[in-house]
Amino acid sequence: SRSRSRSRSRSRSRALLAAMGKMDKRVDSYSKLYSEEANARNKSVAWMYEPTARVLYILGIGMTFMATWTITETTIPKALTMTSVIHFAATFSVLHWIKGSPDFYDQGTFNGLTAWEQLDGGEHFTFTKKYLMLVPTLLTLLTLYMNEYSTVALAINVPVWLVLMIGKSPMMHRVRLMGVNSTPGIDDSGHDMKKSS
Repeated sequence: SRSRSRSRSRSRSRALLAAMGKMDKRVDSYSKLYSEEANARNKSVAWMYEPTARVLYILGIGMTFMATWTITETTIPKALTMTSVIHFAATFSVLHWIKGSPDFYDQGTFNGLTAWEQLDGGEHFTFTKKYLMLVPTLLTLLTLYMNEYSTVALAINVPVWLVLMIGKSPMMHRVRLMGVNSTPGIDDSGHDMKKSS
């Protein structure tokens, strides 16, 4: 019986090591530590995995367009540009600025991560992340097309789109430019910590 329990524990260990070996090397250790199990209970990102969230996201953009078009009584191209800027402000703040989780019981696990960094445990180019990159791209292309690629439309929409896409790129994962939006004690680099001690 002892040999059976040893062989079972060895096979479990091998399976665990095989599963760990399959993990994406691009994911940092902090995100990987809290990836699959944590995402199941992380209230900041759990709603983004629902198919209805994707539909509501598109409907929200459509309702924003209708509101800007009817309230401002402007042309469709200008209303699309306003929708694009409103979309930028909303998604940048929700996905790339606000950190942590509203769940009191996670005990600060996600305090140093934005919602984008929490998605899929920090893995890059997953279905959800691709979808959240595709929608602003299509919105920008539609806006530019409807504005007939005017200089003003290009000057407004392209920088807005670039800021969103750069913030979503893998090279910006857990990067805080010039310390903006950094969390003291979490985002400090080892070099900065050595200086303070």
